[in-house]
Amino acid sequence: MDEQDYQQYKDVYKDIGLVIPENVFSYITDVDGKTMTHFEKEWAKNAKANLKHHMKKGGWINDGFGDIARDKAVISIGAGPSYNRNVDTLYALSTTDGIKDFEYQDFITIASNHQVKPCFEKGIIPHFAIVGDSSANLKSQLDVGEVGKHTILIANLIADPDVVSAWPGPVKFITNKNEKILKVIEDHDGKPYDPQRCFVGGGNVLNLSFMIAVGLFRTSAWMCVGNDLSFPRSDDKDERRQGFYADGDYSTNIKSKRDEAKDDLSWMGFEFSDNIIQTPRPYVNFKIFNTSNQMFVYKAWLEASALLSWEKGSKYTIYNCSEQGILGMVLKEDAQDPDKYKEKFDHNNWLMMDEIAKNRWRTYKLEDAAKEFIGAKNYLYSRQQGVLMQ
Repeated sequence: MDEQDYQQYKDVYKDIGLVIPENVFSYITDVDGKTMTHFEKEWAKNAKANLKHHMKKGGWINDGFGDIARDKAVISIGAGPSYNRNVDTLYALSTTDGIKDFEYQDFITIASNHQVKPCFEKGIIPHFAIVGDSSANLKSQLDVGEVGKHTILIANLIADPDVVSAWPGPVKFITNKNEKILKVIEDHDGKPYDPQRCFVGGGNVLNLSFMIAVGLFRTSAWMCVGNDLSFPRSDDKDERRQGFYADGDYSTNIKSKRDEAKDDLSWMGFEFSDNIIQTPRPYVNFKIFNTSNQMFVYKAWLEASALLSWEKGSKYTIYNCSEQGILGMVLKEDAQDPDKYKEKFDHNNWLMMDEIAKNRWRTYKLEDAAKEFIGAKNYLYSRQQGVLMQ
């Protein structure tokens, strides 16, 4: 992508540089191109196998799942260290809202491949699990036993077929717009695959679940937990690896040669403070976290995608309920100059997305977000009933 491509984004939202500066945009484009070149053969091989062995039984998520979240919020569950702060609330929602008939439920949960087994172990039964990676080393994460037979796996068509086979429950597939993968589908089906049914992934499963929730399920509220996109600061590489995930299990990253914790990068983040003084909103402290090149890409992609879609008229609210991390933390443009390194440590040069996208991006605790969503839903319902009675 060149300068002209970046200008197209600025034409939609003139302040896009706040969340995705041009140099970051160029880096993302370059990484996407290199990733595609490196993995395309593996992706095509996996796609052929899934079409042959799994598609007939599974099918596409597009068929039958459109609009299922029209009156519901979608909660995407990531594997970041702050997941542990949300376990009790997730369990409460799973064992109260989750046992109702689906039409009366207020929440749909989607657990990332890394976090689905820890969810089951805590008695949290997600509606969906999701896997977007092509790595064969993810099989142990999806080998969950009979407890997973009622949870639907959303699998990228490029996922390893043996990983898909490990899942005990139903499987539904998605695909992106990669030309080679679309050609594989066309060869299998005997007709072109409709590109309108494709998803833009955003690099990781939480961003992919965001696109599914908003684009297909049509939710009006997307909530994420464990989406730190960062990990505790440490000069020790092993300590960074230990703090990378909520469960401390970094083994699949080592096996897949994706040692992101080796990157000693820093970015300003936030952390909710446990304050004995009751306030209308939890108190937020700014705090520096470690992150990686890839995590920063995921962060910038989600923030930019949300701002651009809102500018084009989309109507939904994002609740970042991770309670800590770098998602939603933005460096002011006038402090982005590489020569102004010291200014990056000045808290006055940072913004939260809540300030940029007021009433559309909310940094909340999950419990508060759930209460607000249910309250808003009940209010709209009561108003609707009042109009009907008149």
